[in-house]
Amino acid sequence: MFKGSFSAGFAKATNAKVSLDGNNTDNPLELSDENIMNWVSPSLGLHDRIDIFASIVSHTPSVVGAKFQVWGDNRQNAKSNNTSLSIAVSGGSAEKEVDDDFFDISGNTKTDLKTNVLEYMVLFGYRVDEMALFYVEAIIADYSMEGVISSDNGSIDGKSFKYEGKVNTFGAGFYLEKDNYFGRFSLSYQKSDWDRSEDKTSTLGSMALGKRF
Repeated sequence: MFKGSFSAGFAKATNAKVSLDGNNTDNPLELSDENIMNWVSPSLGLHDRIDIFASIVSHTPSVVGAKFQVWGDNRQNAKSNNTSLSIAVSGGSAEKEVDDDFFDISGNTKTDLKTNVLEYMVLFGYRVDEMALFYVEAIIADYSMEGVISSDNGSIDGKSFKYEGKVNTFGAGFYLEKDNYFGRFSLSYQKSDWDRSEDKTSTLGSMALGKRF
């Protein structure tokens, strides 16, 4: 009880740009897979089946949340061929100034971007042996972002924009642990569905390394 962990990792991520084509702020978003997202994540065990955690993430809001193991032996008692089922809920918000890179035009254009996210996750694990876990996970994430534009271009200066989206992810991976050090490697299929934009599907990879204490 009251044990925790610290991990760091990276993943390929979907990037969004606001298109100001025609000096409008309600165009479809421009979505691409050109970002690498980095994160660090501390966690603390409140109970043998309940963890609270935070993920400090680049490019998206950092989140705090809780994970509950609803089925299967806990980590300390798990043996080969054990199965487990966990659920997690997390959320966060961020406000930061972004510049030309966030828009599809060049010039002195920026905004104070406000972003919110709420995530729900279901994770099923099968322990291949005491040090190796195969898992599949499903994540539903609800996003919103908005801002007011500041620009030298008087046609867009002062205009506001707001988008809401849902990002669904289904992935599978391996978790390996020895002497309280661990690594996690996964591949996932992701579908991004934003207001007024065509759905985008992506195949993404991630990895993380960490230590338990």
